[in-house]
Amino acid sequence: MELEEYVAWHGGQRIVGRQRGTAGKGWLQSSPTGLIMVVLPLLVAVCWVALAGVITSM
Repeated sequence: MELEEYVAWHGGQRIVGRQRGTAGKGWLQSSPTGLIMVVLPLLVAVCWVALAGVITSM
């Protein structure tokens, strides 16, 4: 995380880490990994519901 903070300070893109002391979920908007961690479980849940619908319709 320290390396990422160093790169971000020099104009790089923050990917995983977040700044300490930030409250709320605002850091999720600046982190692509955070977005994937939120969206992926939702996609898996949709797939399970669709699979259950297909199985029950047979």
